Amino acid sequence: MAIGKDKRRLIITVPAWVAEEIHALAEEGGASASSLCAEMLTEAVPTFRQLREAIRLAKAKQAAAYDTISEVMAQTIGQASQLQLDAFTEKRKLTRRPTRAHVSGAPATESSAPADEPPKETNTGGRSKRK
Repeated sequence: MAIGKDKRRLIITVPAWVAEEIHALAEEGGASASSLCAEMLTEAVPTFRQLREAIRLAKAKQAAAYDTISEVMAQTIGQASQLQLDAFTEKRKLTRRPTRAHVSGAPATESSAPADEPPKETNTGGRSKRK
């Protein structure tokens, strides 16, 4: 198989369990393990560059190394948080059940609570709502 002039082949060795996870993920996603790894590594290049700079600064015993490392960690946490939010949003789309208004044919209102959330309790101060 020919490799384009702008690409290089990497041969890596990983533990068997890592290879199994990569192959399983690739299969679920309908991609090859090679293309999955290539995509993941390509996405990680900005982080690689920042870490390389942090290591260079740390070798020179410069305090800026810690700033770079902190920045990388903050960005990673931000990306992970965004992925978590995206996953939650997708889950809600899949698990949302029609509200009573949808079932009865009446138009839904903006204030309709999603079916997967419990109704909000109101504080009556210990008094009954009966008249």
